[in-house]
Amino acid sequence: MNAIVSGRSARALIVDGESLKSFDLDDSSKIVPRRRSDLPHLFGEAADLRILEDTTIEAVERELKMDCHFTWALDLVLISLDSGLEDDIREEALEQLEELFAEDLTVIRNSIVIRVENVLYSEPLPEDADLTRAFELCGDHALHTVTFLQRLEESQWLIEKINQAWESIPTKIFGDHENRKIFKHTAIKEGLFGNLVRSIILNPSDGVSTFLLRADRKESVQQLLNYRLVLQAWTTPLDEVINQYLEILATKNRHAEVINAFLEQIDADIEALIMTFMDEVEFEPGDDDTSLRMTKYSQPQKSTQGANEDN
Repeated sequence: MNAIVSGRSARALIVDGESLKSFDLDDSSKIVPRRRSDLPHLFGEAADLRILEDTTIEAVERELKMDCHFTWALDLVLISLDSGLEDDIREEALEQLEELFAEDLTVIRNSIVIRVENVLYSEPLPEDADLTRAFELCGDHALHTVTFLQRLEESQWLIEKINQAWESIPTKIFGDHENRKIFKHTAIKEGLFGNLVRSIILNPSDGVSTFLLRADRKESVQQLLNYRLVLQAWTTPLDEVINQYLEILATKNRHAEVINAFLEQIDADIEALIMTFMDEVEFEPGDDDTSLRMTKYSQPQKSTQGANEDN
């Protein structure tokens, strides 16, 4: 049995020999018989069709749910970053995004988060993307969403450099402009952009080598024209990028050390002030055992001149 799933339309088509059936995610128990004449309109205008071979109903339902959640999560991220929308709309999007990410982490091991990153890491965010307000609109318990947005923000410099390296690849290496488009579509779908960003962040020294080894094993990539030449042309300029990235990290670490030292000094000064204050204060038992007498400040000594005048 084979199947076609679309997260955008939330629908799956089951192909079992000559039999055609479909079901929707919101009611997967309702299997609808289909005819060939239904196929052109079955998924509407959705372009995210994915073929599953030698599968089962249970597996199709699971894959359809994952594709739907990925599509919804990507839409919600874009809504939450849209500065042209009202705060309440963006806030609701962030709340729903947190629910999806929380379920993703516990049920399907972070795959939706990674798939969303694979798309967003393929190009830098547009200038009007409003990350600052998105952080402000995150609720107190939106831990997964805040972490996701922090990674997205911190990766922007590297995303931009990797995208520039991609754009610098001569079209003749792809064969022609059409093959260039096909290669990039596959690269995004297979997570090459996202994997390259994550590999460099995790291990700047060996990240590119790790990325090339993994990319070379993907069957869909192996089917592309001149794929090894393309990958080599893409990653060769990144040596200088990685050196710059290491310098940025070193600068951040130095700044962090200065800030930590400053904060530690403030803590030490505050502690010293508290100890000085405590040295000037002593407790005396009173009716309620809480009487407080300050030996220097609450009982000032009379001046010598004042004492002579009294006499």
